[in-house]
Amino acid sequence: MPAFDRDFADANRADAPRIAAAVPDTHVGGDDELDTRTLFADSRRRVIVHQGERYCLQLTRAGKLLLTK
Repeated sequence: MPAFDRDFADANRADAPRIAAAVPDTHVGGDDELDTRTLFADSRRRVIVHQGERYCLQLTRAGKLLLTK
């Protein structure tokens, strides 16, 4: 299983809400904003599905965002 699939599967674990609840409040703006500390709190990768295509959003070691198909 590719790494981004493993990370996506981890988000569906039974203890995922407990992990998310442990993340400090990092709300920075409007309802359409999401702080990367929240997004990447438990993983350095997230899978985004857009129009049926899967993309991997990854936080690099340098702290940059990398989006790949």
